[in-house]
Amino acid sequence: IGIVILYNMSNFILSKYLSVTPLVVIMLLIGILIIYNVYYGIYNISKVSFIFLFVVIFFSIIDTLGLVPNFDINNLRPVLSNGVKGIIHGGVFFTVTNIVPIFLLLIVERERIISNGTVIRNIFIFYTLGYVIFLLTSIMTVGVLGIYLTNLYQYPEYIVLRKIKFLNSLDRLENFIYFKWLVSSFIFLSLIVHYISYNINKNSNKVVPTIITISIIILSLLIIKNTSIFYYLIYNILPLVNTIILIIFIFIVINIIFRTN
Repeated sequence: IGIVILYNMSNFILSKYLSVTPLVVIMLLIGILIIYNVYYGIYNISKVSFIFLFVVIFFSIIDTLGLVPNFDINNLRPVLSNGVKGIIHGGVFFTVTNIVPIFLLLIVERERIISNGTVIRNIFIFYTLGYVIFLLTSIMTVGVLGIYLTNLYQYPEYIVLRKIKFLNSLDRLENFIYFKWLVSSFIFLSLIVHYISYNINKNSNKVVPTIITISIIILSLLIIKNTSIFYYLIYNILPLVNTIILIIFIFIVINIIFRTN
């Protein structure tokens, strides 16, 4: 999962911002930021995530309001073009892709949680908020571009933001608004590196995260040599991995329930 996110993030920066910069350099720069974020542990990651939360919410409101004038409900039709089978396939893909990452929260030990009484409620509220933002972004993208253009572009969410224009003067806002996706990917990668590092060595906050980050960079360069391989991983391998992880967690939950009872 970390390999796919790192490549996707780096490739986007390469194609939209730093077109003459080698991909490996961009990955190394992202890696340095991740190592620095993970260096002080989950508490630092939590603080950075909380700050970025308001950034994501703010830009989500801006892009939704900006895209409303270009939204066409007809672009969402026909809803059942692929039948019930298409809905089931899309629903399963959407579910496992967005639910499985919550397992990263298990890295926080129960005794380290300050407000233990409200943690479940807070997780539900903020995870639902993130889910709604993701769903709203998907609907607005298809509603503006249409299903065919959405499938055609590599980064349709970025392309659709080019249509946003406020007060007939402020345009080219996509470079700022899409920042919410970059920071979300950055936090996701930080959690992955911290999760793996913490499970390998709970007492090491220096060497292990660096090794894990470098390993993800190297594997990303070795495995994903072009965008064709990347899309193959996205549509074929990643859903399978997420499904396996989801099944494992279901068995863990069942085991916990039986043991506690």
